[in-house]
Amino acid sequence: MLTWPALLAALLASGAADADKPLIDPLAEARVRVSAFEAAKSLRADAERSRLMRSAALARLRALTAQNPIDIVHTDIKVAPDVPSQTVAATITLRIAALEEGVSEALFTFVPAGEPAVDDGQGNPLDFVLDADYGMISVALPAPLAAGEETTVRFSMQGAPDCSPDPYFGMAFCAMEANFVFFITPMWVPMKAAYDYKDFYTSGKVDLDVVTRPGNVTVSTSDYVNRESTSEGMVHHFKGRFAADGVSFAYGPFDIFESETKDGKPVKAYIHTGTTAYGQKWADIAADIIDLFSARFSPYLYDKQDVVQTGDELGIGGAVGPQSATFYYAGALNADPAGVMSESVFSHEIGHSWWGNMIRNGDTWSPWLSEGFAEYSSRLYGYEVWPARNQNYLYEYYFRYFALTVPPGNEVPITGEKIYTDDLNLYSLLTYDKGAHVVRMLEWLLGDEVFFAGLSKLAEDYGWEKTRAVMDVPALAAELKQMSGLDLAPFFDQWVYGTGYPVYRFAAEFGGEGEKSTARVRIEQIQDSDTVYDLPIEVEVWVGEEEEPRRFRVEFDGRIADATLALDAPPRALKVDKAAWIWGDKLPALAGDVDGSNEVDGLDFVYAAWAMGGDFTSETAYNYYGDADFNRDGKTDADDMAEVTKNFGEKGTIND
Repeated sequence: MLTWPALLAALLASGAADADKPLIDPLAEARVRVSAFEAAKSLRADAERSRLMRSAALARLRALTAQNPIDIVHTDIKVAPDVPSQTVAATITLRIAALEEGVSEALFTFVPAGEPAVDDGQGNPLDFVLDADYGMISVALPAPLAAGEETTVRFSMQGAPDCSPDPYFGMAFCAMEANFVFFITPMWVPMKAAYDYKDFYTSGKVDLDVVTRPGNVTVSTSDYVNRESTSEGMVHHFKGRFAADGVSFAYGPFDIFESETKDGKPVKAYIHTGTTAYGQKWADIAADIIDLFSARFSPYLYDKQDVVQTGDELGIGGAVGPQSATFYYAGALNADPAGVMSESVFSHEIGHSWWGNMIRNGDTWSPWLSEGFAEYSSRLYGYEVWPARNQNYLYEYYFRYFALTVPPGNEVPITGEKIYTDDLNLYSLLTYDKGAHVVRMLEWLLGDEVFFAGLSKLAEDYGWEKTRAVMDVPALAAELKQMSGLDLAPFFDQWVYGTGYPVYRFAAEFGGEGEKSTARVRIEQIQDSDTVYDLPIEVEVWVGEEEEPRRFRVEFDGRIADATLALDAPPRALKVDKAAWIWGDKLPALAGDVDGSNEVDGLDFVYAAWAMGGDFTSETAYNYYGDADFNRDGKTDADDMAEVTKNFGEKGTIND
């Protein structure tokens, strides 16, 4: 018996007449959809850390009543994890400077391991108050400081670190195993408690010494200097060369695979001994990612990039992207790079070298400026290494998942005080998925040349140095406006400060013949809101025997876009925004036309039949196909097949 997948494959391989030549490959899209599920899991895991870290920071902000008038000039850390006792001993010495006259108290965010002690660096104890609820510690200075005057505050602690997993994904950001240790959360390092979110970036450079047993390889966000054998153990020395907002490190029996960027920056993959089949490939891919982002955004300023395999504690899909060293869940670097999921995690975290690290987000209520840009960066790399349909579908997947799972009344702006919602799914969909889509819409609106020139200028003006301003939404809008000459206020009002999305209903009509053929398309915005979206929209037309569509940019006049496209050969299909440039829905007026041929025919019947029983939200119902889901309920079922049957034989027309 010939099954529907077999029949579809036979039709796709049959070499049908040009007019019936299939334009889509649902089997290929199904494979991409499976990858989309995996990539989405990774984003949800990353989002949990992002939301918790930001929420914790905001909680500390609310606890403050006045500006914290200090800066941290330099941090010097010596840390010695003890695996048998599951404890860590650390001494953290901060050199701080007063920002005003008469500073007598310094306030830090701090989650210590065990009971801390605080002194002046010379062994003289300092009084302090630890607020465990907010994770803050207030230290009384030995004498008031004049403006610009510096002093030393030293923290000592020994105890069990909080490596408990988060309640959503079971992710733990530190672990001490028999022969492997990692700490990738900065919470255990005292940092300035900032009254203003923009003031978080004040920690200065971080020097780090890590004490291990002999035979371990150690890697950190600071730059490696050397190691020496002492009575305490093997001490690995790291030097900070860039202002940091914390410190991460790992050690264990790593094998190291080396590569480098085009400008000679070293790139190393640290992978557990015995699981290294793809180590060199991942090191080379990391270098390629940095080269692409350097060309598109700005030069990579850090001295190196280390990609580090952690343990199972980080969870499936878990990864963290601090500066110059990115950390990944255990399975990622064991995987063949041919898997889309690992590539997505990898390029997202390295994207944070720019978005959140070198180009710092100074907007309290806009986490998308870091996470959305990093996810956009991940897709940008994906377009380099995978067929474009893979990345297009991921953007379509982002929107469809949002539309199916978020009731309209629950949406909040991606910039605003409500973004730190308790609903992790909503936070992730808005900050990561819609955030990435908003960045890509700016690319579509401005064009590649202007858009990337604007991002380069942004990096130039809002770089990593402490003396520079940090980026916020007005800064982004101003840079892109200056580069493009366009008034972008309506765009930001709709997509950043507003909610909702357009719903396009389109109809097509093919006319003429031969070299005087035409394709007329009429697109109407039918969303319930009064908002009118004036973004141009892309129309793809497959012409004659050409395998790739011709692409046209169609402008709106109010809610209507109507264009007649002159062609030199007969059109055989038309799709609206198939590349998913715009965050919104696109509905064909001719229900039942799955492949966009502007006629409901036998091939549409085959496509719809293959998709029967598909469920968008199911990882096992792989045969869901979005273009056959005419009622947009997330299922391809008998109701959708009824549309094919009802309109069988109908051709597309436009009735003004």
